[in-house]
Amino acid sequence: MLSQKLKYNNNKTSTDLRFMPDFVVQSGKNGDLFYLEVKFRADGCFKFDEKYESYPYKNAWFVVVSPEKIQCMHYKRLKLKYEITPQKNYTLSGVKSFHINPEQLTEYESYARLMFQSFKKSESHAGK
Repeated sequence: MLSQKLKYNNNKTSTDLRFMPDFVVQSGKNGDLFYLEVKFRADGCFKFDEKYESYPYKNAWFVVVSPEKIQCMHYKRLKLKYEITPQKNYTLSGVKSFHINPEQLTEYESYARLMFQSFKKSESHAGK
């Protein structure tokens, strides 16, 4: 598996691939492109730690998918020590550049809830 081969290889290409954003998305309205780094967090929390010190994609957006909602924050704010928590409301539809339809976001959040619920069911069955 490629990810295992890259894990401890520190040449430039391997490092670049490890830190590459998860997605490049395009606005359907004006064609603008965005880097997205997606993080799944059961607790809904995300902040930068030391592993993001040398993160090379300074114009990336970090999307946090949790059981309650999907939030996002730009690299620059995270670098300034802002955090995403369940108490915050950094929704994707709040980023005007993304042109996200709020109804679609609600639909995606329902998919996320189902996904997290299925993991809980799998974990409870694994203990039996």
